[in-house]
Amino acid sequence: MEHKREKMVDALQDCPVIAALKSDAGLEKAVRSDCTTVFFLYGTILDIASHVERVKQTGKIVFVHADLIEGLPLITDEFYSVPKYHFNQKAAYAFAARFYLFYQKWDECIAAAKVVLGSAPETMMRDLEANGKLGLQSADGQTLLRTMDYIDYSHKCNLLLQTSITDAPGISFGPYNAYTGFSHGNWLDQTETFRAPTAPWGSSYTLYSAPYSMNTGKADKCFAWRAPYLFEIKDPVMQTGLAHTVFPAFTAEETLLCRAEAYIMKKEYGPALNDMNLWISKYVKSGAQTLTEASVNQWAQNTKEYTPANPTVKKPFGETAFPLEAGTQTNMCYALLHLRRVETVHLGLRWFDVKRYGITIYRRKLASYNTLGSVTDELHARDPRCAMQLPMDVVAAGLTPNPR
Repeated sequence: MEHKREKMVDALQDCPVIAALKSDAGLEKAVRSDCTTVFFLYGTILDIASHVERVKQTGKIVFVHADLIEGLPLITDEFYSVPKYHFNQKAAYAFAARFYLFYQKWDECIAAAKVVLGSAPETMMRDLEANGKLGLQSADGQTLLRTMDYIDYSHKCNLLLQTSITDAPGISFGPYNAYTGFSHGNWLDQTETFRAPTAPWGSSYTLYSAPYSMNTGKADKCFAWRAPYLFEIKDPVMQTGLAHTVFPAFTAEETLLCRAEAYIMKKEYGPALNDMNLWISKYVKSGAQTLTEASVNQWAQNTKEYTPANPTVKKPFGETAFPLEAGTQTNMCYALLHLRRVETVHLGLRWFDVKRYGITIYRRKLASYNTLGSVTDELHARDPRCAMQLPMDVVAAGLTPNPR
C-alpha cells in the first residue's frame, strides 16, 4: 500500500500531463507519446488486463479508476514542511474532483470537492478584496505585489503551487511589451471576460481586484495578477540565471466551480446556484445580482450568442460527450462556463472547457483594438488540430504525425 501511495504521488508530481484513454485509438497514441502516466477511462474486465499490460511494457505508469479510489486516502501531508509545493491531500482531492468532472462521474466529483471545501467553503475562498487593496509594485519596482499575493502558499485557496522554468507566463501576462500576440487583449476583456457587460450577474459592476490594462501602441494587454515573472540568479558575478514562474495548479475556487457544474449535470440547481453565488460574492465588489433559476434563464434569453464581430460571453455549444437538456440546464452551463473562464484566465484550463463543450474558436485579426478586421481561421470541435501534436523528435524518428 505504501509503495502504491509513493508511486501515485511521484508520478503526478513528476509529470502533471496525463494521457486519459477512452478508446483503442487513444491507446495507440498514448503508447507512442512521451507521457509517463496513463489513466484508463474505458475497458471491461475482459480486456482491461491486456490493455494495461500493453502500456506497462513501454515503461509508463498506469492507473485505472480503482487506483484513484485506493490512492486518495493514502496521501498525507506529514512529510512536507510546505505541503502546497507537493501533491498534498487537498490537492489530491481537488485533482479527483476535476478528474471526475471530466469523466462525467458527477456524484464522485461532488464528494471529492466536499473533502476540499469542507462545511464552510466561504473560508476557503481567495480574499480578492485584500488583494485589490495592495499597491501594484513594491517600492523598488521589482515586485508585482498583487501577483505575489495571488501565489502565496499561506492562502487556503491555493491547494497546489507549481514552478516552471519559463519567462512566457510572467511576461505575456504581465506589464511588458513582449509576447503581445499571445496575451489577453482589452477587447477580449471588455466583451468576453473580466468586464464583459453580458456577464450573468449583471451589466454594470466593479471588481475587488480589477485586471490591469495596457494599450501603449506596442502592447494591447489586459491581465489578471496571477503569473509572476521571477528571475533566479545562478551566477552572482555574471548576473545570469533562470527565468521562472509559479502558478496555482489547483485552487479552492476552481474546485467549487467543478462541484457547481456537477450539480448542474444532476439538475440540482439549488446547490449549484449556492456555489456560483459564493464565487461571485468573492469576485464582484458591487453591482452583482444574486443568481436564481429565473434570472439565469432570463439572462440567457436576453444575451445574444457570440459572433466574431459581436462577441459576448455566451458561446454556442457544439457536440458534447454528455447530454444537455435545452432550457435551464443549458442556460446554467452557459453561466457556469463564464465563471470558469474568468477564474482560470492565464492558468490553461479554458482549453479543456472548449473541448468538452465543442466550442468553436475563431482566429481574429483586429482592425483596431476593439474592431474586427477579419476572421483568418476557425477551429471546430472535431478539428484534428484540437489534438496535441506528437513531439518533433519522435516524428523525426519516423512516427506519423497527428493529422492537421
